[in-house]
Amino acid sequence: MARPVESSPSIAIGGLAAPGSRTNPPRTIPAANLAAGPTSGAAHSAPANAPPPATEGPVPPPPRPRWSEVDEERVLEILRAHLRRHDDLPRGVDLLMAVFGRLTRTDYSLVEVEELITGLRRRFEENDAVLCSGSGGPSPGHELRLYTLSLEVWGAAPTVVSPPIPAAAATPTTETAKNAPPAKKARCEEMRVQYPRLAAKVDEMARKALEGVSNI
Repeated sequence: MARPVESSPSIAIGGLAAPGSRTNPPRTIPAANLAAGPTSGAAHSAPANAPPPATEGPVPPPPRPRWSEVDEERVLEILRAHLRRHDDLPRGVDLLMAVFGRLTRTDYSLVEVEELITGLRRRFEENDAVLCSGSGGPSPGHELRLYTLSLEVWGAAPTVVSPPIPAAAATPTTETAKNAPPAKKARCEEMRVQYPRLAAKVDEMARKALEGVSNI
């Protein structure tokens, strides 16, 4: 049996040329790519129309929960009761202790309660100014109840009265002014004449509120 012929350098010497190894031609790199510099694989894999990465910014705080109409009226009732007992409105820790456990909302702070009271007083002053000007008044329902309770807490805004004339220049007009009722009482009487139905409604709500003081 014939043995296979082994390939060796002697074959090439004997006249049989060994097959030459195939070499790839050198790859030329364009000058533009050389100037741009090397790029990472992530840059090649990203599509051309990909949106820019989103920048992380501060997350806005969640909106504050709103106060209910029940809590608005209850806060004014608490202020009214405290004013009648102590002849002063509660502040600071006393305010938190006064409203603790008596509101439907539970996630509140002292600053939020104070902001609520400030807003209620501003609404009362706006309604009071409209009522005194004779161009309208608080709407029936929740706004009228808030106005009635606020009237007992903060009272009506005093009417601007001209300064009194000195005693040396006393005239019958000044004597009449001395005997005139206070500005607040005179304005309330004028309101009763102009708005009899509204005045009757206010009196009725005040009477019911006084009857329920013992329940506060």
